[in-house]
Amino acid sequence: MKKILFILNIMMCASLVAQDRSIVPEAGPAPEIQIGSIASFEMENGLKVFVVENHKLPKVSLSLQFKYHPELEGNAVGLSSIAGDLLGTKTKSRSKDEIDASIDYIGAYLSTSSSGIYASSLTKHLPTLMTLFSDILLNSEFTSEEFDKLIKQNMSGLAASMDDPDEIASNVSSVMNFGSKHTYGELMTEETLSNISLEDCKAFYETYFSPNGSYLAIVGDITLDEAKVMLEKHLSSWEVKSYENAIYDMPSAPSKNEVSLVNKAGAVQSVINITYPVALHPASDDALKVKVLNNILGGGSSARLFRNLREDKAYTYGAYSSLSADELGAEFVASAKVRNEVTDSAIVEFLKEINDLRTSKVSEEELQGVINNMSGKFAIALERSSTVASFAINTDYLGLDDDYYATYLKQLSEITVNDIYEVAQKYLKPNQAHIIVVGDADQLKEKLEVFGTVTLRDNYGVEKSDLKAVPEGVTPESVIDDYIEALGGVKKLKKLKSLESHYSAEVPGAPAKFEIEILQQQPNLFSFSMNMMGMTVQRQFFNGNSGFNDGMQGKTEMSAKDLEKSKAEYKLASELNYFDTYTASLKGIDVLDGEEVYVLVRTDEDGTNATEYYSVASKLLLKSEEVVDPPQGEMAQSSVYQNYKSVKGTVFPHTIIQNVAGQSIKMKLDKVIVNKSIDASRFE
Repeated sequence: MKKILFILNIMMCASLVAQDRSIVPEAGPAPEIQIGSIASFEMENGLKVFVVENHKLPKVSLSLQFKYHPELEGNAVGLSSIAGDLLGTKTKSRSKDEIDASIDYIGAYLSTSSSGIYASSLTKHLPTLMTLFSDILLNSEFTSEEFDKLIKQNMSGLAASMDDPDEIASNVSSVMNFGSKHTYGELMTEETLSNISLEDCKAFYETYFSPNGSYLAIVGDITLDEAKVMLEKHLSSWEVKSYENAIYDMPSAPSKNEVSLVNKAGAVQSVINITYPVALHPASDDALKVKVLNNILGGGSSARLFRNLREDKAYTYGAYSSLSADELGAEFVASAKVRNEVTDSAIVEFLKEINDLRTSKVSEEELQGVINNMSGKFAIALERSSTVASFAINTDYLGLDDDYYATYLKQLSEITVNDIYEVAQKYLKPNQAHIIVVGDADQLKEKLEVFGTVTLRDNYGVEKSDLKAVPEGVTPESVIDDYIEALGGVKKLKKLKSLESHYSAEVPGAPAKFEIEILQQQPNLFSFSMNMMGMTVQRQFFNGNSGFNDGMQGKTEMSAKDLEKSKAEYKLASELNYFDTYTASLKGIDVLDGEEVYVLVRTDEDGTNATEYYSVASKLLLKSEEVVDPPQGEMAQSSVYQNYKSVKGTVFPHTIIQNVAGQSIKMKLDKVIVNKSIDASRFE
């Protein structure tokens, strides 16, 4: 045995000596992929069906895709979204509770949207699932109750998203790239939501949710014959509808770089989007080459943008780009979140990396590395039957070559350095881009002027004028003095000894309303408790010397730093001591929801800024914004104050809408008790 092993070792060593490791072995020809068995047929009503059999598990999924291009929604943007969400809320024979109970009973999943319906279940429950599926599709009834609920939910979501810098940057990018005459440039706002009616949604359902032009993918433990029988039974009565797909204007990139700045006062970092529209159809010969190009530039952590802006410059946690083909209009986006002080430097590096791909050819090694990575991901994706079904639908709908996916790896392997150089000339435009920045305008505007004229915009991309100058004699001190007077005056506020406030709060997605109790007592005792369905969810209290946060994750003691801040912030009628706690500067007059407001930026002892908006007319505080930095990371926070009413001569906002990290909480003041002594034990 030892002798045999010795001989084997000699043979292996000899073979190693014979290999020249300095020479990379030539890659063999890319294999033609066997996509798998896909059966298809078209029903008499025009529905195109693709069946992918996979009998490894006793499961079946149904994915119905509506392929329509509706007319522009104009002053009712959000119509298609609301109509899609209303699917499945009620049918002619089932209530929403009955639909939900039926799905839960068989352990199935079903979701609807404006783009289609997706459902899955165990094979043995497929008959029940298909009955529900077809009932929702063919017999939906839209009720005012569910419609009102969806409008309310979307209103809350919009309010929360307007404090999200990423969402704001995305909105402005869409508007700048596509404009109002393209479906991708339309933005849902509170105003457009208010213009949508239940009848509009019913008409949309009757017009666009049609078998002609739609696709159904059935994947899993089912045969073609079984699928045909099932669909004939459940969907043959789905009637053809007559509509025309809208044609949208395809915009072009700007003639030169244009800079748009959205003010996020107090933000310590900026969101950067460098973007422009691109005409690139998925069936284009350039589509796959452009995908490779984007992966080289900013497709992941090994791409050029990431290596430069994160690993080399340490400007950000991540910098990426995207450029995907789209039948209606594509867009290029390069983005990152960076510190304010390096915003301009980061933009310089973005433009440099984009330009480098236009002026210098990539190396064979870099290109091959990206191609290898894309090939591997493609192979992994093929393991999912749903991927195979989507390939079949894309081939038909987008007009791809019949062997597009079968020869995908071959096409990928044939892309050359010269191909990448050529598509870089065509699709990368470092001098014809929209440079969009969301951040603190006071710190950023001057820095950004080097890239072009800076246009201030609101959260929806609408151009804003610079802040109007305040009248002579108006100062931070006079704004706060007027606010105190509007609340009832100095004498009235000084008489406040205690406040007991009770709120009911609505949080989207919560199973019930929250009950909130806030207690305050001179000099600075404070207690906050939030309860739902009899259970305490969160509690915070401060007794003048010590304080605690007590919630679902346990009880923690306030830090020394937080204790010092609490002594000042929890003072009753803290407005009277405003300038003992903060310094403030008056930036000018802006417009908030149609009302002129003084914009005041206050700064605490730590240098943390917050922006407050005081009505020029009523003198009352309408909104405050700040960026907080909890353990989970920096996040925007805002509070909107509405519905001011007098209680025993002191004015209180009876509605407060708080937005934190994309979550909106609407608090309604149900009861406030003034100057009734509160037992000290309630602050412990």
